[in-house]
Amino acid sequence: MTARDNADSIRDEGLQGSPMNNSDTELIAEALASQGYDSEFLFDRTEVIYCHLDPSEVVEAYEISSEFANDPVVVVVDLEAVSAQLYLADMTIANELIDHHVAPNAPTTTETFDEAVRQYRESVIRLDDISLIRKQQEKIDGYPELVIDGDVPPTAIVESRPT
Repeated sequence: MTARDNADSIRDEGLQGSPMNNSDTELIAEALASQGYDSEFLFDRTEVIYCHLDPSEVVEAYEISSEFANDPVVVVVDLEAVSAQLYLADMTIANELIDHHVAPNAPTTTETFDEAVRQYRESVIRLDDISLIRKQQEKIDGYPELVIDGDVPPTAIVESRPT
């Protein structure tokens, strides 16, 4: 999911890492640094691309968000055309890293920031075969995110369409 203004450049150039202006990425990086964590995961959360696995869930999740200026586009990626390492992880727990950092009294399933880091780290599943995504997805209790640890070439962009 991205703003419509990004769609043409994504079709032309592909996707490169997580944009540093992504507030969630910045907040998680800030939270980890403030708690003394350096490199806790198999990938650098500020350098990867995060994808949703079901476009219909993405649209629903962002309908109430102002992040995409009410004009979002869904970008569909052909994972067979991506050579970067892929992972699945629990986005629900990643969001708790933010909650513990900015709202320590927020209701979370983890009691502490350290527990959220541990659970997120344990949720990470390295994917060596994309055919296993659906099966591995079942191992994640929360909302699964697909993590691409590298760039997505323009040839892997199948479609970008309005929501």
